[in-house]
Amino acid sequence: TYMVASSGDFQNPFFANRAQPWIVDDTLVVDPMVEKYVEIAKLFRDEGYEAQAAQWGEGWFAGMNDTLVDAEGNSKQVFCYFLPTWGLPYVLAPNAVSADGSKDTSGDWGVVTGPLPYQWGGTWLGVMEESPNIELAKEFVRFATLDEENLTNWATGVYTNEYLKAIDPEVPDDQAQAPGDFVSSQVVVEEITTSFDNSDLSAFLAGQNSYAGFAEAAPSVNAKLMTGSDDAIQRALNDPISQYLNGDITAEEMWASWKDALRIEFPDLIIP
Repeated sequence: TYMVASSGDFQNPFFANRAQPWIVDDTLVVDPMVEKYVEIAKLFRDEGYEAQAAQWGEGWFAGMNDTLVDAEGNSKQVFCYFLPTWGLPYVLAPNAVSADGSKDTSGDWGVVTGPLPYQWGGTWLGVMEESPNIELAKEFVRFATLDEENLTNWATGVYTNEYLKAIDPEVPDDQAQAPGDFVSSQVVVEEITTSFDNSDLSAFLAGQNSYAGFAEAAPSVNAKLMTGSDDAIQRALNDPISQYLNGDITAEEMWASWKDALRIEFPDLIIP
């Protein structure tokens, strides 16, 4: 059994706990937590703690239903996945059954608070400054993110396809919002947590209430370092790290390759 499918799985916890953002005063900052992540990723690769199934690849999903195998056909079982709240209803649960139906890991999983608090994206709404209907757009953002009735409906599965078609018959047959999404309102979360005690997701987790687990972890999440450049900076690091973990380049070459890519992506960025 491997501890994780890929070292990329625990990248977010390290990056979310940096002391400084990626860019300070137009200068790239390589926080010690970034260096620590690379160190731990190398340890996991060298010691064989990861299954080497890259995120979002076929093998990564196969590990969720115990069908991941090596080149010789030997089973590679994955112990855990570092996922966001949306990873449970949208990623793990839908992939718990193998394509041929021979394997089903439903009931084998549980939610635990990890060693470091982190977040992994989500849905963000904004209004364009040039919007011709800026007040209406702002009202929609308010409704989608702050309206407690809407958030309750969204999280608890009220917005079925039948419900939506009653509003607009042209809604596609596959459009609906299943229950389980973790919403941004603490008030709503506290009110609806017990409704997931005997839910489908609870059954998937062998009786555990996932919402209760997420509610416990949420207050520790810090998103203050997030900027619009984060994704591009972090993605630019993926290939160099992969080459380094594979032994194709040295650590020094990895950092240099990453910084070279950033110079192209951010020509005005000061890179030490």
